[in-house]
Amino acid sequence: MSQIENDGVFTAGQVVGPGTYRRVDVPNGRLIDLTRAEPLPASLDGTIALYRRVVPIDVREAVAAAAHKPLSAID
Repeated sequence: MSQIENDGVFTAGQVVGPGTYRRVDVPNGRLIDLTRAEPLPASLDGTIALYRRVVPIDVREAVAAAAHKPLSAID
């Protein structure tokens, strides 16, 4: 299965590039900060942990990019 078919979901043990990843298969999933390419950690509870990459948003850039339309709480 390719990553495109997965919609950006990574599994525990999968080697990913540096960045911040959030566990998405549980409520309030923990954040993992990787400084180099390495495997994502296991869940330690017997389930397969699922992660998505977190992309930080610069509010100033978002406002400038959306200058042509009003912002709302759901943007």
